[in-house]
Amino acid sequence: MVEVSALQQFLERALCRRKDRYLDFIARPKSRGKFLEAIYHELEYCFDASRSVKSLPAQILDLPALRYKPPKDFGVPMVTLREAFKSEDESFLAISLDGTSGIFQPETFRDSRLLFHFK
Repeated sequence: MVEVSALQQFLERALCRRKDRYLDFIARPKSRGKFLEAIYHELEYCFDASRSVKSLPAQILDLPALRYKPPKDFGVPMVTLREAFKSEDESFLAISLDGTSGIFQPETFRDSRLLFHFK
């Protein structure tokens, strides 16, 4: 399942705290709701902000993507990552299909958005 493998790849690189906990949640279908709930409040404090980037190149924004958004959107396909970048929604994670890039939008402020691109 690409929605699980891509998310695993992304979280392995992007998280610095509670990584094992969230990897365990997404590995088990019955626990995926706990991961989605964490997007609201907890997950933003687990990212390694030092690994975030200021912007994503256009070619990265044009990649097909997956969205994770509470309460039930686990790996919903998106045409491109740009769709998430332009979104005004709160509390979501959108990642490229290969798990190398992503956008985390917390529920607080849009200027708190985290962008990631791993080479």
